[in-house]
Amino acid sequence: MVPTSSATRHDTDAKALLNGIVTPAGLTAPQDLEWVLDNIFNHQNVPPFIATRLIRSLVTSNPSPAYIQRISNVFINNGAGVRGDLAAVFAAILLPGVFAPAQALAAIIVTAGVMWGLGSAFGGVGRW
Repeated sequence: MVPTSSATRHDTDAKALLNGIVTPAGLTAPQDLEWVLDNIFNHQNVPPFIATRLIRSLVTSNPSPAYIQRISNVFINNGAGVRGDLAAVFAAILLPGVFAPAQALAAIIVTAGVMWGLGSAFGGVGRW
């Protein structure tokens, strides 16, 4: 994201964000945006929110709290200490045995459509 406001119209004062985080004064618009996005990304409600939405879109409309928690934990830490690894989150959601084969096919089709829409490529640049 690239903020389009001019430097003369940007408020350079310190800003209070979630969880008591305060940005330093004097930041540019892109720097403020970086602080805000990092703050939201690290908020405690993001992993269960993302997990719930993805599970509902790909697998079932009524996921169990345990299923949401398991996927949230993958979002928080993919096993290598990385937060927000969506490839690991998708893999955890689509593990065999969690849902029926018909749901698996639908989930794979939806996932492929989303990835195609975002410009992902399989098998090399621009090739599926």
